[in-house]
Amino acid sequence: MALSTSELARIKFELGYNLLSVSAEPIVGVTQLFEQVVQPYLTSGAATTSSTTVAASATPAPVALTLADASGFSAGNKIVVDVDDRQEYATIQSKSGSVVTALLTFAHAGSYPVTVEGGESIVRGILRQIQQIAGIGTSAGGLLGQSLEYAGLKRVDKIEWFGPNAGGAGSTSKGLAKQLDYWRDELARALGVPNLRGRGDAGSDVAMY
Repeated sequence: MALSTSELARIKFELGYNLLSVSAEPIVGVTQLFEQVVQPYLTSGAATTSSTTVAASATPAPVALTLADASGFSAGNKIVVDVDDRQEYATIQSKSGSVVTALLTFAHAGSYPVTVEGGESIVRGILRQIQQIAGIGTSAGGLLGQSLEYAGLKRVDKIEWFGPNAGGAGSTSKGLAKQLDYWRDELARALGVPNLRGRGDAGSDVAMY
C-alpha cells in the first residue's frame, strides 16, 4: 500500500519541508517531489492481511498465519506484522498454500496487515522511531518530551546543574535529540532527498516538479 497523504505530510515536516499545498506555489516554492516521485515510485513488498489470532509469548514462538492473499510471500522473506505498538518483524520459516509460519512475540487479533519488507515498510519503520522519540500528536509526548519534563535544577540551596555525563535529564534530552537527528537523516537517505532540518538555508537544489 502506497504511503498515505498523512504519511507524506509527516515526512515533509520531519525533513524540514513546508506543508503548503501546490496552490501556494506562485507565492512560496513548493516541492512536489514527494507526491510525484516518492509516493508513486517508492518500492514496496507484497501486502495482505491476516485474521489469525495470536497470543503474546514471552519468547518468540512459531505461529502459522493464514494470509488473505499469499502471492509474493516466500520462505525466507522478512515480513512486518500488524501496526503501531503491536508491530513486529519476523522471517517466514515456511509456506504452505496460504499459510506462512514465523516466530512471533506480540499478540495480534482482528484483521491486521502483513507485509513483505520493502521501501515502504522501511520508511514507515523509521517514521515510527521518530514518532516514539518526538511524540508529536500523542498524549504521552514522546521520549524527548518526557525527559524534558524532568529537566531543571538538581538542587535549590546550592545551584548545581546536571553535567553532560551525569545521566540526568539534560544529558538524556541531548542523547534523544541526537537520536532524532539520526533517524531523520536515515529517512532522508532512504528517500534520496536532502534533510533540511538544521541545515541552514531552507533552499536546496531539489528539482521542482
